[in-house]
Order: sequence, then C-alpha cells, then structure tokens
Amino acid sequence: MLYIFVFLGGFTSLVYQVIWQRLSAFSLGSDASAAAVVAAAFMTGLGLGSLGGALTCSRLRRRAAVLVLFLIELGIALAGVLSLPVLYRCFYLELSDPQQMQNLAPTIFLLLTLPTFLMGLSFPILTRLAVSALEGSAVKISTLYGFNTLGAALGAIIGGLILMRHLGLETTIFMTAALNLLAALIILTSAKEGSAQPMPEISENPDATDKKDLSRSDATGRFYAWCSLYALSGFVNLGLEIVWFRLLGVMLKSNTFTYSILLFFYLAGLGAGSIFAARCLKQASSKTFLVLQLALTAYTAFFLVLIYREAQPEGLLNWLHTYLGNYNPLELADYSLSAIFSENGELFRSLYFFLAAFMILPPTFMMGVSFYGLQNSVQNDLKQIGRRVGLLQMFNIAGGTLALLWLGIWGLKHIGTFSVLNILMLSNQIFLPIYFLLKYTGEKEKPGAAAECIKKGLVYLTISLLPCLAIPSAEKMWIALHGGSTYFDFEEDHTGIVAIKHAYEDHKFIFINGEGHSEVPFGSYHSQVGLLPLFLHHNPEHIAIIGLGSGDTAYSASSHKNTKTITCIEIVEAQPRLLRRHAEKNNYEPLKLLFQDPRVKIVTGDGRRYIESCGQKFDIIEADALRPFSSRAGMLYSREYFQAMKNCLNDGGLLVTWLPTTRTYDTFRSVFPYHLFFGNTAIGSNKPIHMDEVAVLDRYRQFCLHERLEAANQDGELLLKQFLTMLQPPVTSTTGAAYHNSDLFPKDEFLLPKKSE
Repeated sequence: MLYIFVFLGGFTSLVYQVIWQRLSAFSLGSDASAAAVVAAAFMTGLGLGSLGGALTCSRLRRRAAVLVLFLIELGIALAGVLSLPVLYRCFYLELSDPQQMQNLAPTIFLLLTLPTFLMGLSFPILTRLAVSALEGSAVKISTLYGFNTLGAALGAIIGGLILMRHLGLETTIFMTAALNLLAALIILTSAKEGSAQPMPEISENPDATDKKDLSRSDATGRFYAWCSLYALSGFVNLGLEIVWFRLLGVMLKSNTFTYSILLFFYLAGLGAGSIFAARCLKQASSKTFLVLQLALTAYTAFFLVLIYREAQPEGLLNWLHTYLGNYNPLELADYSLSAIFSENGELFRSLYFFLAAFMILPPTFMMGVSFYGLQNSVQNDLKQIGRRVGLLQMFNIAGGTLALLWLGIWGLKHIGTFSVLNILMLSNQIFLPIYFLLKYTGEKEKPGAAAECIKKGLVYLTISLLPCLAIPSAEKMWIALHGGSTYFDFEEDHTGIVAIKHAYEDHKFIFINGEGHSEVPFGSYHSQVGLLPLFLHHNPEHIAIIGLGSGDTAYSASSHKNTKTITCIEIVEAQPRLLRRHAEKNNYEPLKLLFQDPRVKIVTGDGRRYIESCGQKFDIIEADALRPFSSRAGMLYSREYFQAMKNCLNDGGLLVTWLPTTRTYDTFRSVFPYHLFFGNTAIGSNKPIHMDEVAVLDRYRQFCLHERLEAANQDGELLLKQFLTMLQPPVTSTTGAAYHNSDLFPKDEFLLPKKSE
C-alpha cells in the first residue's frame, strides 16, 4: 500500500506542476523569467520540505507519522483546489491594476512554496515509517523513490497528453485533488495494517552513530561530504536536463506536448533505474554512484556527436536531416494515442520515441542507479534513515536550484548552450579523483596501489573527456540541428535560440526555437497583415504587434505617417539582436529603417500580458505570433484573450489575427460583433467596419504608403488588390459559438477534434 501511496504522490505533484505553471503564466506571462519563478518556487519548496522532514521525522512515532502524512495529502489537495480561484480568477481576472499585476511574482513564488513544501516533507517521513530494519534499507528507499518518480513520469504525460487535452484545466485539478484524498485514505489503511510493527527507537542524539555498528558507520563529516557530492550531482544533472530539453525542443519543433513527453522520459529513466538497482544490484556502492555520474556527461557527448554525424543527407538518420530543415513543424490531425501509433504517426514515433528516448533515457537510468548506490553507502544507522534521506534530498535540490539560477540568469544568456554543456562536463570530472581515492583507500596495503590508481585514473579521465572534446562547435551543432544551410547565423540566450538560414534564391527563413516563422527579404503575407488595418482605420496613431518575426509586419505597420507609436512585443530576447546584426551584415535597408525608426519600440516579454498590463489603449493590435498548436499558444487564441484585446482597443480600434482553424474562427466571432476575413486572417472591431474600395484606395494614396513599401521591394498596389480580391464582406454577429477555446480549455492547442467532444 505504501508503494501505491508514494506513486500517487509523484503522479499528483507533476500534474500540479504543469497546471500551476500554466495558471501562473496568465498573470506573470509565458516568458523565461516567469517560468523561472514557478520552477524556483518548486525547487525551494521541495528543498525546504526535505529539510523539514529530515529534522522532524526522527522524533515522530508511528501514529504521529501517519497523521502527518494524512494531513500533508489533505493540504496538497486543498492547495490544488484553491489554485484555480487564486492564481487565475483572483490574480488575473479580478486584478485590474497594471502595477499590481507587474508585482505579483514574489506573491506567487511564496504561495507555490507552501504546497511544494508539503510535497518535499512527505518522503523523509514516509521513509521513516516504511523502513523497520537496517538490512535492506537502501533497497526499500530506492524502491520507494522509484515508484514515486515513475508516478511523476506518468503524471507528466497523462496530465499533459490526456487529462488536460480531454478535460481542460479545471476538471483536471479536481481529479488530481481527488487522487490526493485517495492517497490520504491509503496511508490510513496502511497504518492500520502495520500498526503491530513498531518503529525503530528514536535516538536522543540524531547525529550519534549506532554503537552496535561502529565498523560500518560513517562519521558525521563523511556523511556531509557525500551530501556535498550529491549537491554537485544535482547541479550537473539539472543543468543537463535544461540542456537536453533545449536541444530537443529545437529538434522536435515544440508543440504543446513536447515538454510533457520529454519530462516523462526524464522521470521514467530515474524511476526505472532506481527500481532496477534496488532489485538487481545488491552490491552497488559509492563507487557505483561516482562512476555513473561520470558516464552521464560522456553519454550526452556521444549522443550529440552521433546526431551531428548521422543527421546528414548521406547519414543513417537522413530522414531527420530533412525534418530538421523543414519550415513547418510536425503537424498531425490528431494527437490521440491511436493516431500516434497508427501508420500516419510514424514520424511522431521516430522523433519522440526514438530521438527523445535515445537521448534522455540512458543517462537518467544511470541517475536512478546512482541513487541506490549512494543510499547503500550512507544508510548504516537505522535511527538516522529518514533524516539522512531528507538531508540528501535537500542538498541535491539545492544543487539543482543553483543550476537553475546559474543557467537562467547568466549561463545561457552570456555563453550559450554548448559552453554551458562544457562547463557541466568539466564540473562532473570532480567525481573521478574521489572515485580513485576511495579505491586506493580500500587497496592501499597492496604493493604499488598508488601508482596503479594514478595510471587507471589517467585512463578513465581520457575516456571520459574524449567524447566531450569530440563535440563540434556551437555553430556547427546549431547548423546541423536546423537541417544544414549554405548561409547560417544564430543568436541565443536564456529565452531561446533564433537562427537565419538560406531558404531559396536570395531568401532566408527565420527559425525561433526550431520553428519557421517568417523570411527576409520580407514576404507578402506578413506585409499584408501589417498593412491591411492601415487601409481600414481612419487614423491609426498607436499600434501594438505581438511577435517580431522577421520584422516585416512591424515594418509595414509603420508605413502610415500619422502613426505615433508602434510597440512590438517579442518573447525571445535574442530575436531583435539577430535581426539587427543581419541588417548590418547584409545591408538590408528595410530592417535598418525599422530599427532606426523612433516610433518603434521593441519590448521583450509576453505579448498578452504586456498589452493587458501596460495601461495603454491602442488603435490597432496585430497578432501573428504562433500556430495554435504551439506550446502555450492557446493563450493567444482563447475567448478571454480576444476579450482582453477588445478591452485594450480604442473606440473603433481593430484587432488583426491569424485564425487557421474553424474553432479559432468561432472563438473570435463570439467576441467581436463586427469582423471581416481575408483568407485565414481576421479583422475585428467594437464598431461597424466600413469597407469601401474607393475609400481604401484613396487612403492608400493619400498617406503615401507606397513609399515605405517600395523600400522593401513590395508592390503596395498589388498587395491591396490581392487583399480586396480575398476579402469577404463585413459580418455582424453577436451569437456565441458552439465550440470555442478558453483559457482553461485551449482545445486547438491540444488539437482536439470536434468529433471527439
């Protein structure tokens, strides 16, 4: 029963993590800094909880331990149920003051540390409750840890791939809270079944060693030395996780399921490795821990070298080369499990069940095995088991938190992904001399032991470093991960990776985190999106644009001489830097004019949050940032989003957006009573839209829009004629749609077909 309890605990914690990350994004935004707040809150809460469990578990009797675990599950369930009204309704829907919205980060951080503190508190106490004998204690601890982690793995994939997809966030929250209540009942039942089994006596001095076991006992200093090494392990392992997810995010061209699937493989490897070691490797020790830590980075290097060599036109993975260079991301009509495993889901399986699993599963499996080796080394005092588990977890989480802060604040921003990877690999080499020191300590009585250890150490060092040295440069790797190109330039930081590569003739595509977004020289479609509202609005003084792309939408929108401000909000900070460099390097005049225009202001951050919180209203708002099924794109296609944009328009203002699906169309027209369409692009307003072809042509000529367009080699007259040809008559509609996207159920992001509703 305890295994079921700990499994449910892991399952619910990951579902909550995914949900709370999403709910917090409405008030904090979806950019990297906002995501860091939630991640830091989780790490801090888990670390403090582990410390709290370590300090208290040795003082709890069986009945008290059971009661605490019962109350923990009730507290987590309550936090889950309250998260929706607090994080979404209170902090987002009802908070109208822009200044207050901008200062919510500390409050959300503190609130999320409370339930995560409870999550971290439970495992040391559970260990204290479950382990009744020193013999086999490491086996039980690792098995419990394995079941907890496997539960978390299933929580990540079932929560993201099934529950939220079919039920939405609100129903998923209540179902997850119900599982917490079930776990609370299970721990009570388990306690009754084991009530006859007494817990080990509590030591008066928690740091005292067991006198009956002095020969096996570690000194306090040695234990804390292992804690420090486990902290280093947490730093390296979480750093590797961030690097893996960035690389795979680019390769897989992120959709809403990418993160859930990658997290599943990461946690599944940890859990499987821990259970495997507990059941099959009875002799695993501290040396096992040290060797496997070294192997982690070596394997990562091996994988990257393999991808670089084989994902080429002539390589074994030539299909991957073709996919990586594709402008459009992976598109499936349906992400149901049946579709994934159908004949049409071959590419999806190749990417997610081959590429992702091949990169993540082996090293995380090693992490799981190393956990057992460490526990087998330090658990030699029955009275200290729960305490040592909690302290080890706390140190490990502290190391991971340090990695999160280092990569988020400085590492990725200033030195890039592959330099970060090299530093992690070098940091990991600390484990090598410690391994051979332990080996020498056990064999020092043998003749020539020192020389033999030094010799083997040099061999092992060479073996572990060679794959690292074999990794190509950052530029070569990024070229390979974008499908190769005769022309390539890139820029990266903590917010993402942006690249420009040759497309056709003299045109180049812009890729953001692996997805194709626009092109230079400017293409006609995005130029039309920027121009069209200028034809229809009588005096567009203030314009906001969500997403910079190649700059073509913002450039066209700046054609009107009466326009006073153009605010472009781009979530990837590296994007404008790359475009500025491209403009100077290639002498592309339109981009130069855009960045030199004093009316143009480029803001880094989440577009929706910025417009809602800036305290300004606009005459035109344009959004052509993401495909509806891209990760978090549901926030830019929901009914609440369209309503928020409508509230941020001046009287008679226009919202322009891309609506590629039937449901996004239905959602849009349920908010805007006055709208017109050309192709998949819609223009909505709170006032009737007067579409007079003669007036449009007059306005185009009166304000000399052609001058700006000619500099970008765009034929304004032709764009206008194409627009008028595609244009559907203005529509007046006040009826709600039968099916629409909402903040709490972004159906198009999850690609849920109407037939399955």
